[in-house]
Amino acid sequence: MNKEVNGISYGIFRIPDNGADGCFSSKYLLDISNDMKTVQPGEILWIPGHNGICIKPGWAIECTPKWDGGVQISQWLDPKAPKYRAWLQHGKLPFLEYVDPDSVQIPS
Repeated sequence: MNKEVNGISYGIFRIPDNGADGCFSSKYLLDISNDMKTVQPGEILWIPGHNGICIKPGWAIECTPKWDGGVQISQWLDPKAPKYRAWLQHGKLPFLEYVDPDSVQIPS
């Protein structure tokens, strides 16, 4: 827990590690909802024992050592998708600013 990697050390941002279920509470997240049609990119996704991050509507990135490479991209709006995950809830991290993706202009 005191190991430094690339100049970053555990707990430097005062974000506790409470596990997938422990971190998913109103103590750490804002606007927790089970309406999976309202998820914004950057929101944390939850099912018991596991978290992911929304990368775009209907798509998540999630990690676990049991997968090849440790990372998987899954879908949650299409139950017939090959890597479907039935996420149950989502919430916003209080230290991120969530904006309408259509309003973001990417410099060329």
